[in-house]
Amino acid sequence: MQIICERMKAEDEEFLNIKSGFKNVYNMTQYSLKDEKTKIEEIKGNYEKAKGNFDMVLKIKGEAPDDLYCERMRAFMA
Repeated sequence: MQIICERMKAEDEEFLNIKSGFKNVYNMTQYSLKDEKTKIEEIKGNYEKAKGNFDMVLKIKGEAPDDLYCERMRAFMA
């Protein structure tokens, strides 16, 4: 790889600036997939908890046919 880079540098003076074209790729290497998986699992857990709370409210309160809150929450939770 070093030989290839040296050859590219010799042929193209702008080659050293190649890193700037891959800024997003470099930034993505800083993320840990394990950390992202943990965050996703936390979001899923929060969703399930909110869904359980919503279902409990429906059992206690009941649902009026014209209840906009329940209608929107049901669509969100689907």
